[in-house]
Amino acid sequence: MKNQTLESYSAGQAVLQIQQTESWDFEFADTQCNTHGMHNYPARMVPQIAERLIKKYSQPGQLIYDPMCGSGTALVEAMLCGRRAIGTDLNPLAILLSKVKTTPIESNYLKNRVSDFLEKLNSRFNQLDGVNKRKSLSKPDFTNIDFWFKPQVIVELAIIRELIFNVGDKTVQEFLLVPFSATVRKVSNTRPGEFKLYRYSPTLLEKHNPNVLKIFKEELRNSMVCLMDFNRATGLKCDCNAYKVDARYTENIIPNGSVDLIVTSPPYGDSRTTVAYGQFSRLSLQWLGLDYDEIRSYDEITRLDKASLGGSIRKNYVHSLKSKSLDSVLKTIAAKDAQRAEEVAWFFVDLNDVYKQMHRVLRKGGIAGIVIGNRTVKETLIPSSTITSELCGELGFEPIEKIDRNIPYKTIPLLNSPTNETGVIGRTMNKEDIVVLRKY
Repeated sequence: MKNQTLESYSAGQAVLQIQQTESWDFEFADTQCNTHGMHNYPARMVPQIAERLIKKYSQPGQLIYDPMCGSGTALVEAMLCGRRAIGTDLNPLAILLSKVKTTPIESNYLKNRVSDFLEKLNSRFNQLDGVNKRKSLSKPDFTNIDFWFKPQVIVELAIIRELIFNVGDKTVQEFLLVPFSATVRKVSNTRPGEFKLYRYSPTLLEKHNPNVLKIFKEELRNSMVCLMDFNRATGLKCDCNAYKVDARYTENIIPNGSVDLIVTSPPYGDSRTTVAYGQFSRLSLQWLGLDYDEIRSYDEITRLDKASLGGSIRKNYVHSLKSKSLDSVLKTIAAKDAQRAEEVAWFFVDLNDVYKQMHRVLRKGGIAGIVIGNRTVKETLIPSSTITSELCGELGFEPIEKIDRNIPYKTIPLLNSPTNETGVIGRTMNKEDIVVLRKY
Protein backbone atom coordinates (compact mmCIF):
# COMPACT_ATOMS: atom_id res chain seq x y z
CA MET A 1 0.00 0.00 0.00
CA LYS A 2 2.85 2.39 0.76
CA ASN A 3 6.08 3.14 -1.05
CA GLN A 4 8.63 4.22 1.56
CA THR A 5 11.80 6.17 0.84
CA LEU A 6 14.38 7.92 3.01
CA GLU A 7 15.45 11.48 2.30
CA SER A 8 18.33 13.24 4.09
CA TYR A 9 18.19 16.85 5.29
CA SER A 10 21.14 18.83 6.67
CA ALA A 11 20.55 20.59 10.04
CA GLY A 12 23.78 22.23 11.20
CA GLN A 13 26.23 19.43 11.98
CA ALA A 14 23.52 16.78 12.01
CA VAL A 15 21.91 14.92 9.14
CA LEU A 16 18.29 13.97 9.68
CA GLN A 17 16.75 11.03 7.85
CA ILE A 18 13.01 11.50 7.36
CA GLN A 19 10.86 8.65 6.11
CA GLN A 20 8.57 9.68 3.27
CA THR A 21 5.46 7.60 2.73
CA GLU A 22 3.86 7.72 -0.72
CA SER A 23 0.39 6.26 -0.99
CA TRP A 24 -0.76 4.54 -4.20
CA ASP A 25 -4.33 3.99 -2.99
CA PHE A 26 -5.71 7.24 -4.50
CA GLU A 27 -8.77 6.73 -2.36
CA PHE A 28 -10.18 10.22 -2.91
CA ALA A 29 -8.89 10.83 -6.43
CA ASP A 30 -11.19 11.85 -9.27
CA THR A 31 -11.09 8.80 -11.54
CA GLN A 32 -13.64 10.25 -14.00
CA CYS A 33 -11.71 13.35 -15.07
CA ASN A 34 -11.18 14.20 -18.74
CA THR A 35 -12.17 11.37 -21.07
CA HIS A 36 -11.86 8.77 -18.31
CA GLY A 37 -15.47 9.71 -17.53
CA MET A 38 -16.71 8.34 -20.86
CA HIS A 39 -18.45 4.95 -20.85
CA ASN A 40 -18.29 2.33 -18.13
CA TYR A 41 -15.77 -0.51 -18.57
CA PRO A 42 -14.77 -3.42 -16.30
CA ALA A 43 -11.66 -3.37 -14.09
CA ARG A 44 -10.32 -0.02 -15.25
CA MET A 45 -6.90 0.97 -14.02
CA VAL A 46 -6.98 4.00 -11.71
CA PRO A 47 -5.79 6.90 -13.93
CA GLN A 48 -3.56 8.31 -11.20
CA ILE A 49 -1.52 5.08 -11.13
CA ALA A 50 -0.82 5.38 -14.84
CA GLU A 51 -0.04 9.08 -14.48
CA ARG A 52 2.47 8.52 -11.68
CA LEU A 53 4.23 5.68 -13.51
CA ILE A 54 4.41 7.71 -16.72
CA LYS A 55 5.81 10.80 -15.03
CA LYS A 56 8.25 8.80 -12.91
CA TYR A 57 9.67 6.54 -15.61
CA SER A 58 9.43 8.46 -18.90
CA GLN A 59 10.09 11.84 -20.48
CA PRO A 60 7.87 14.05 -22.69
CA GLY A 61 7.79 12.79 -26.26
CA GLN A 62 8.69 9.21 -25.38
CA LEU A 63 6.56 6.24 -26.45
CA ILE A 64 4.20 4.56 -23.95
CA TYR A 65 2.64 1.17 -24.71
CA ASP A 66 -0.27 -0.65 -23.08
CA PRO A 67 -0.56 -4.22 -24.47
CA MET A 68 -4.02 -4.76 -22.96
CA CYS A 69 -5.28 -1.20 -23.12
CA GLY A 70 -8.95 -1.82 -22.30
CA SER A 71 -10.83 1.46 -22.47
CA GLY A 72 -7.61 3.45 -22.82
CA THR A 73 -6.74 4.68 -19.32
CA ALA A 74 -2.96 4.53 -19.77
CA LEU A 75 -3.25 5.97 -23.27
CA VAL A 76 -5.26 8.97 -22.07
CA GLU A 77 -2.74 9.64 -19.31
CA ALA A 78 0.10 9.41 -21.82
CA MET A 79 -1.59 12.11 -23.90
CA LEU A 80 -2.17 14.31 -20.85
CA CYS A 81 1.51 13.93 -19.93
CA GLY A 82 2.73 14.91 -23.40
CA ARG A 83 3.92 11.46 -24.47
CA ARG A 84 3.18 9.33 -27.53
CA ALA A 85 1.21 6.12 -27.08
CA ILE A 86 0.26 2.79 -28.60
CA GLY A 87 -2.42 0.45 -27.29
CA THR A 88 -3.50 -3.03 -28.31
CA ASP A 89 -6.54 -5.07 -27.30
CA LEU A 90 -8.61 -7.93 -28.69
CA ASN A 91 -11.93 -6.29 -27.84
CA PRO A 92 -13.27 -4.04 -30.63
CA LEU A 93 -15.26 -2.04 -28.08
CA ALA A 94 -12.06 -1.36 -26.13
CA ILE A 95 -10.37 -0.12 -29.30
CA LEU A 96 -13.31 2.15 -30.13
CA LEU A 97 -13.23 3.64 -26.61
CA SER A 98 -9.46 4.05 -26.66
CA LYS A 99 -9.56 5.80 -30.03
CA VAL A 100 -12.36 8.19 -29.10
CA LYS A 101 -10.90 9.00 -25.68
CA THR A 102 -7.54 9.97 -27.20
CA THR A 103 -8.79 11.81 -30.31
CA PRO A 104 -9.47 15.52 -29.74
CA ILE A 105 -12.13 17.21 -31.86
CA GLU A 106 -12.11 20.99 -32.00
CA SER A 107 -14.86 22.05 -29.59
CA ASN A 108 -16.84 24.47 -31.78
CA TYR A 109 -16.77 22.04 -34.69
CA LEU A 110 -17.96 19.23 -32.42
CA LYS A 111 -20.78 21.37 -30.99
CA ASN A 112 -22.00 22.24 -34.50
CA ARG A 113 -21.90 18.63 -35.71
CA VAL A 114 -23.68 17.37 -32.60
CA SER A 115 -26.28 20.13 -32.87
CA ASP A 116 -27.02 19.11 -36.47
CA PHE A 117 -27.25 15.48 -35.40
CA LEU A 118 -29.63 16.21 -32.54
CA GLU A 119 -31.87 18.26 -34.79
CA LYS A 120 -32.28 15.27 -37.10
CA LEU A 121 -32.68 12.93 -34.15
CA ASN A 122 -35.44 15.01 -32.56
CA SER A 123 -37.20 15.22 -35.88
CA ARG A 124 -37.17 11.44 -36.31
CA PHE A 125 -38.47 10.82 -32.80
CA ASN A 126 -41.22 13.39 -33.29
CA GLN A 127 -42.40 11.40 -36.31
CA LEU A 128 -42.87 8.20 -34.32
CA ASP A 129 -46.41 6.82 -34.06
CA GLY A 130 -48.04 3.45 -33.66
CA VAL A 131 -48.44 2.95 -37.42
CA ASN A 132 -45.07 3.82 -38.96
CA LYS A 133 -42.61 3.48 -36.09
CA ARG A 134 -41.31 0.14 -37.38
CA LYS A 135 -41.02 1.14 -41.04
CA SER A 136 -37.69 1.48 -42.88
CA LEU A 137 -35.55 0.87 -39.82
CA SER A 138 -32.18 -0.81 -40.09
CA LYS A 139 -31.94 -2.81 -36.89
CA PRO A 140 -29.34 -5.48 -36.14
CA ASP A 141 -30.39 -9.07 -36.60
CA PHE A 142 -28.84 -11.08 -33.80
CA THR A 143 -30.02 -14.01 -31.72
CA ASN A 144 -32.30 -13.15 -28.80
CA ILE A 145 -32.51 -9.43 -29.54
CA ASP A 146 -36.11 -9.55 -28.27
CA PHE A 147 -34.94 -11.28 -25.10
CA TRP A 148 -32.50 -8.50 -24.24
CA PHE A 149 -34.50 -5.49 -25.46
CA LYS A 150 -38.16 -4.50 -25.38
CA PRO A 151 -39.83 -3.82 -28.76
CA GLN A 152 -40.07 -0.04 -28.32
CA VAL A 153 -36.45 0.12 -27.14
CA ILE A 154 -35.34 -1.74 -30.27
CA VAL A 155 -37.17 0.77 -32.47
CA GLU A 156 -35.69 3.79 -30.73
CA LEU A 157 -32.15 2.38 -30.64
CA ALA A 158 -32.44 1.57 -34.33
CA ILE A 159 -33.31 5.20 -35.11
CA ILE A 160 -30.29 6.52 -33.22
CA ARG A 161 -28.04 3.89 -34.76
CA GLU A 162 -29.22 4.66 -38.30
CA LEU A 163 -28.61 8.39 -37.90
CA ILE A 164 -25.14 7.84 -36.42
CA PHE A 165 -24.09 5.75 -39.38
CA ASN A 166 -25.32 8.49 -41.71
CA VAL A 167 -22.85 10.99 -40.18
CA GLY A 168 -20.25 11.75 -42.83
CA ASP A 169 -17.30 12.63 -40.59
CA LYS A 170 -15.92 9.29 -39.34
CA THR A 171 -14.27 10.88 -36.30
CA VAL A 172 -17.57 12.42 -35.21
CA GLN A 173 -19.39 9.18 -36.03
CA GLU A 174 -17.05 7.19 -33.77
CA PHE A 175 -17.47 9.78 -31.04
CA LEU A 176 -21.27 9.37 -31.21
CA LEU A 177 -20.95 5.59 -31.03
CA VAL A 178 -19.54 5.85 -27.49
CA PRO A 179 -22.65 7.36 -25.85
CA PHE A 180 -24.75 5.09 -28.04
CA SER A 181 -22.90 2.04 -26.72
CA ALA A 182 -23.39 3.23 -23.13
CA THR A 183 -27.10 3.72 -23.86
CA VAL A 184 -27.48 0.22 -25.28
CA ARG A 185 -26.36 -1.32 -22.02
CA LYS A 186 -28.50 0.97 -19.87
CA VAL A 187 -31.73 0.44 -21.80
CA SER A 188 -31.31 -3.32 -22.21
CA ASN A 189 -33.08 -5.90 -20.08
CA THR A 190 -29.86 -6.68 -18.20
CA ARG A 191 -29.57 -6.15 -14.47
CA PRO A 192 -27.61 -2.99 -13.68
CA GLY A 193 -24.33 -3.05 -11.76
CA GLU A 194 -23.12 -6.35 -13.24
CA PHE A 195 -20.70 -6.99 -16.08
CA LYS A 196 -21.98 -10.41 -17.06
CA LEU A 197 -25.34 -10.67 -18.77
CA TYR A 198 -28.22 -11.43 -16.43
CA ARG A 199 -31.78 -10.57 -17.40
CA TYR A 200 -34.13 -8.70 -15.09
CA SER A 201 -36.52 -10.87 -13.09
CA PRO A 202 -40.06 -10.95 -14.57
CA THR A 203 -41.31 -8.53 -11.90
CA LEU A 204 -38.56 -5.98 -12.49
CA LEU A 205 -38.73 -6.45 -16.25
CA GLU A 206 -42.38 -5.43 -16.26
CA LYS A 207 -41.43 -2.14 -14.59
CA HIS A 208 -38.44 -1.57 -16.87
CA ASN A 209 -39.47 1.06 -19.43
CA PRO A 210 -36.40 3.17 -20.17
CA ASN A 211 -36.54 6.52 -21.93
CA VAL A 212 -34.04 5.77 -24.68
CA LEU A 213 -33.78 9.26 -26.13
CA LYS A 214 -33.31 10.88 -22.72
CA ILE A 215 -30.62 8.41 -21.68
CA PHE A 216 -28.76 8.81 -24.97
CA LYS A 217 -28.80 12.59 -24.68
CA GLU A 218 -27.46 12.38 -21.12
CA GLU A 219 -24.65 10.10 -22.23
CA LEU A 220 -23.91 12.36 -25.20
CA ARG A 221 -23.80 15.45 -23.01
CA ASN A 222 -21.40 13.73 -20.62
CA SER A 223 -19.15 12.57 -23.47
CA MET A 224 -18.98 16.10 -24.87
CA VAL A 225 -17.99 17.57 -21.49
CA CYS A 226 -15.31 14.90 -21.11
CA LEU A 227 -13.85 15.47 -24.57
CA MET A 228 -13.82 19.25 -24.20
CA ASP A 229 -11.92 18.89 -20.93
CA PHE A 230 -9.47 16.64 -22.77
CA ASN A 231 -9.16 19.21 -25.59
CA ARG A 232 -8.20 21.92 -23.12
CA ALA A 233 -5.75 19.69 -21.26
CA THR A 234 -3.94 18.53 -24.41
CA GLY A 235 -4.26 21.65 -26.56
CA LEU A 236 -5.61 19.32 -29.29
CA LYS A 237 -2.12 17.80 -29.64
CA CYS A 238 -2.18 14.02 -29.41
CA ASP A 239 -0.20 11.15 -30.92
CA CYS A 240 -1.89 7.87 -30.11
CA ASN A 241 -2.77 4.70 -32.01
CA ALA A 242 -4.94 1.81 -30.81
CA TYR A 243 -4.90 -1.50 -32.66
CA LYS A 244 -7.26 -4.47 -32.46
CA VAL A 245 -4.58 -7.07 -32.04
CA ASP A 246 -3.71 -9.89 -29.62
CA ALA A 247 -0.96 -8.73 -27.26
CA ARG A 248 0.74 -12.10 -27.77
CA TYR A 249 1.27 -11.39 -31.47
CA THR A 250 2.39 -7.80 -32.04
CA GLU A 251 5.37 -8.33 -34.38
CA ASN A 252 3.62 -6.64 -37.32
CA ILE A 253 2.52 -3.66 -35.23
CA ILE A 254 5.38 -2.65 -32.94
CA PRO A 255 9.09 -2.79 -33.91
CA ASN A 256 11.73 -4.30 -31.65
CA GLY A 257 13.09 -1.95 -28.99
CA SER A 258 10.82 0.94 -29.97
CA VAL A 259 8.95 1.45 -26.67
CA ASP A 260 10.26 3.51 -23.75
CA LEU A 261 7.71 2.55 -21.08
CA ILE A 262 4.98 -0.06 -20.71
CA VAL A 263 2.08 0.64 -18.37
CA THR A 264 -0.52 -2.11 -18.23
CA SER A 265 -2.96 -4.02 -16.03
CA PRO A 266 -3.45 -7.61 -17.26
CA PRO A 267 -6.58 -9.60 -16.43
CA TYR A 268 -6.37 -11.34 -13.06
CA GLY A 269 -7.48 -14.65 -14.53
CA ASP A 270 -9.54 -16.32 -17.23
CA SER A 271 -12.81 -14.70 -18.30
CA ARG A 272 -14.98 -17.55 -17.00
CA THR A 273 -14.20 -16.85 -13.35
CA THR A 274 -13.05 -13.21 -13.36
CA VAL A 275 -14.18 -10.43 -15.71
CA ALA A 276 -15.80 -11.54 -18.98
CA TYR A 277 -14.92 -8.56 -21.16
CA GLY A 278 -16.53 -10.07 -24.23
CA GLN A 279 -19.78 -10.74 -22.39
CA PHE A 280 -19.79 -7.20 -21.00
CA SER A 281 -19.31 -5.81 -24.53
CA ARG A 282 -21.59 -8.20 -26.36
CA LEU A 283 -24.79 -6.16 -26.65
CA SER A 284 -22.94 -2.99 -27.61
CA LEU A 285 -20.93 -4.83 -30.25
CA GLN A 286 -24.02 -6.45 -31.68
CA TRP A 287 -25.67 -3.07 -32.12
CA LEU A 288 -22.50 -1.58 -33.58
CA GLY A 289 -21.31 -4.65 -35.45
CA LEU A 290 -23.23 -4.78 -38.70
CA ASP A 291 -21.97 -1.45 -40.01
CA TYR A 292 -18.79 -0.72 -38.08
CA ASP A 293 -15.80 -1.93 -40.09
CA GLU A 294 -13.62 -2.94 -37.13
CA ILE A 295 -16.32 -5.21 -35.67
CA ARG A 296 -16.73 -7.82 -38.34
CA SER A 297 -19.19 -10.46 -37.24
CA TYR A 298 -21.32 -12.00 -34.52
CA ASP A 299 -18.96 -14.99 -34.46
CA GLU A 300 -16.07 -12.69 -33.63
CA ILE A 301 -18.03 -11.19 -30.73
CA THR A 302 -18.76 -14.61 -29.21
CA ARG A 303 -15.12 -15.64 -29.60
CA LEU A 304 -13.76 -12.71 -27.60
CA ASP A 305 -13.69 -14.43 -24.23
CA LYS A 306 -12.47 -17.71 -25.71
CA ALA A 307 -9.57 -15.84 -27.35
CA SER A 308 -8.62 -14.05 -24.13
CA LEU A 309 -5.81 -15.14 -21.82
CA GLY A 310 -6.62 -18.59 -20.49
CA GLY A 311 -9.78 -18.68 -22.59
CA SER A 312 -8.79 -21.78 -24.52
CA ILE A 313 -9.20 -24.98 -22.50
CA ARG A 314 -6.19 -27.29 -22.95
CA LYS A 315 -5.60 -30.49 -21.07
CA ASN A 316 -2.58 -31.31 -18.95
CA TYR A 317 -1.46 -28.47 -16.72
CA VAL A 318 2.22 -29.48 -17.00
CA HIS A 319 4.05 -26.50 -18.51
CA SER A 320 7.55 -25.22 -19.24
CA LEU A 321 7.29 -21.94 -17.32
CA LYS A 322 10.07 -21.35 -14.80
CA SER A 323 8.26 -20.15 -11.71
CA LYS A 324 8.54 -21.97 -8.40
CA SER A 325 5.60 -20.01 -7.04
CA LEU A 326 3.38 -21.09 -9.93
CA ASP A 327 4.43 -24.74 -9.57
CA SER A 328 3.57 -24.66 -5.88
CA VAL A 329 0.06 -23.26 -6.27
CA LEU A 330 -0.73 -25.54 -9.21
CA LYS A 331 0.06 -28.60 -7.11
CA THR A 332 -2.18 -27.34 -4.31
CA ILE A 333 -5.07 -26.55 -6.68
CA ALA A 334 -4.68 -29.81 -8.62
CA ALA A 335 -5.10 -31.79 -5.40
CA LYS A 336 -8.58 -30.27 -5.15
CA ASP A 337 -9.56 -29.80 -8.80
CA ALA A 338 -7.34 -30.83 -11.71
CA GLN A 339 -9.36 -28.86 -14.26
CA ARG A 340 -9.02 -25.61 -12.33
CA ALA A 341 -5.27 -26.20 -12.13
CA GLU A 342 -5.19 -26.59 -15.92
CA GLU A 343 -7.10 -23.34 -16.38
CA VAL A 344 -4.75 -21.44 -14.08
CA ALA A 345 -1.68 -22.94 -15.77
CA TRP A 346 -2.78 -22.03 -19.26
CA PHE A 347 -3.72 -18.50 -18.18
CA PHE A 348 -0.11 -17.95 -17.10
CA VAL A 349 1.23 -19.62 -20.25
CA ASP A 350 -0.75 -17.09 -22.29
CA LEU A 351 0.24 -14.20 -20.00
CA ASN A 352 3.89 -15.19 -20.34
CA ASP A 353 3.55 -14.85 -24.12
CA VAL A 354 2.44 -11.26 -23.53
CA TYR A 355 5.47 -10.68 -21.30
CA LYS A 356 7.71 -12.03 -24.08
CA GLN A 357 6.30 -9.43 -26.47
CA MET A 358 6.69 -6.71 -23.86
CA HIS A 359 10.37 -7.58 -23.54
CA ARG A 360 10.76 -7.56 -27.33
CA VAL A 361 9.25 -4.11 -27.89
CA LEU A 362 10.97 -2.37 -24.95
CA ARG A 363 14.28 -0.65 -25.57
CA LYS A 364 17.25 -1.71 -23.44
CA GLY A 365 16.81 0.01 -20.08
CA GLY A 366 13.10 0.52 -20.75
CA ILE A 367 10.63 0.12 -17.88
CA ALA A 368 7.47 -1.97 -17.50
CA GLY A 369 4.92 -1.08 -14.83
CA ILE A 370 2.49 -3.96 -14.35
CA VAL A 371 -0.59 -3.63 -12.11
CA ILE A 372 -1.76 -7.08 -11.09
CA GLY A 373 -3.75 -8.70 -8.29
CA ASN A 374 -3.30 -11.93 -6.34
CA ARG A 375 -6.52 -13.87 -6.84
CA THR A 376 -7.81 -16.95 -5.04
CA VAL A 377 -8.73 -20.23 -6.75
CA LYS A 378 -10.09 -23.21 -4.80
CA GLU A 379 -9.28 -21.34 -1.60
CA THR A 380 -5.64 -21.11 -2.72
CA LEU A 381 -4.02 -17.70 -3.01
CA ILE A 382 -2.27 -17.24 -6.36
CA PRO A 383 0.66 -14.82 -5.90
CA SER A 384 0.32 -13.36 -9.40
CA SER A 385 2.72 -10.49 -8.74
CA THR A 386 5.45 -12.89 -7.53
CA ILE A 387 4.82 -15.23 -10.46
CA THR A 388 5.03 -12.23 -12.80
CA SER A 389 8.39 -11.21 -11.31
CA GLU A 390 9.71 -14.76 -11.67
CA LEU A 391 8.51 -15.16 -15.26
CA CYS A 392 9.81 -11.77 -16.31
CA GLY A 393 13.13 -12.44 -14.60
CA GLU A 394 13.60 -15.42 -16.91
CA LEU A 395 12.84 -13.22 -19.93
CA GLY A 396 15.44 -10.54 -19.18
CA PHE A 397 13.82 -8.12 -16.76
CA GLU A 398 15.22 -6.99 -13.43
CA PRO A 399 13.00 -5.79 -10.56
CA ILE A 400 12.95 -2.08 -9.69
CA GLU A 401 10.21 -1.94 -7.10
CA LYS A 402 7.04 -3.67 -5.98
CA ILE A 403 4.25 -1.62 -4.43
CA ASP A 404 1.14 -2.99 -2.79
CA ARG A 405 -2.03 -0.92 -2.76
CA ASN A 406 -5.62 -1.13 -1.58
CA ILE A 407 -8.36 -1.12 -4.24
CA PRO A 408 -10.90 1.52 -3.24
CA TYR A 409 -12.23 2.19 -6.75
CA LYS A 410 -11.20 -0.45 -9.24
CA THR A 411 -14.35 -1.74 -10.88
CA ILE A 412 -14.54 -5.39 -9.96
CA PRO A 413 -17.31 -7.16 -8.05
CA LEU A 414 -16.74 -7.70 -4.34
CA LEU A 415 -18.26 -11.17 -4.68
CA ASN A 416 -17.79 -13.65 -7.50
CA SER A 417 -18.06 -17.35 -8.27
CA PRO A 418 -14.45 -18.55 -8.11
CA THR A 419 -15.34 -22.16 -8.78
CA ASN A 420 -17.98 -21.46 -11.44
CA GLU A 421 -20.36 -23.54 -9.33
CA THR A 422 -23.91 -22.29 -8.85
CA GLY A 423 -24.40 -20.80 -5.42
CA VAL A 424 -20.71 -20.93 -4.46
CA ILE A 425 -19.56 -17.41 -3.69
CA GLY A 426 -16.12 -16.06 -2.80
CA ARG A 427 -14.72 -12.63 -2.05
CA THR A 428 -12.55 -11.05 -4.72
CA MET A 429 -9.31 -9.23 -3.97
CA ASN A 430 -9.26 -5.81 -2.37
CA LYS A 431 -5.54 -5.31 -2.90
CA GLU A 432 -3.23 -5.39 -5.89
CA ASP A 433 0.47 -4.96 -6.61
CA ILE A 434 2.39 -2.70 -8.94
CA VAL A 435 5.43 -4.55 -10.23
CA VAL A 436 8.06 -2.31 -11.83
CA LEU A 437 10.73 -3.98 -13.98
CA ARG A 438 13.61 -2.86 -16.18
CA LYS A 439 14.80 -4.58 -19.36
CA TYR A 440 18.50 -5.28 -19.14
